Amino acid sequence: MWSARVAPKWIGRAGALCEPDGRVQLVSMWADPGWRRQEVARALIAAVLPWLRQGGGSELFLWVCADRHTARRCYATVGFQLTGPVSHSPPIRSGTAWRCGTRDPLPNS
Repeated sequence: MWSARVAPKWIGRAGALCEPDGRVQLVSMWADPGWRRQEVARALIAAVLPWLRQGGGSELFLWVCADRHTARRCYATVGFQLTGPVSHSPPIRSGTAWRCGTRDPLPNS
């Protein structure tokens, strides 16, 4: 788990899980509403990448609900693209989710 903090307040977090096929799933991504659009998500994703590469991860991916337009725009700006079908299986909330992924996130980092 990675976190972002501006003392004394926590302003963001991200986690990562290794999948058996070598991909790494970005989970528990969150940025404080007052800090959104201020590069917090980009910094957290950038912090995950060395861990992914050191472990030999082949791809970083995530699930995001279709109605989370702000989150989807955020992920698109750091290089995520829609890569798979809508799924009803992730237990992140009721409804459908989009599976997004990228082989080269944050190409400018």
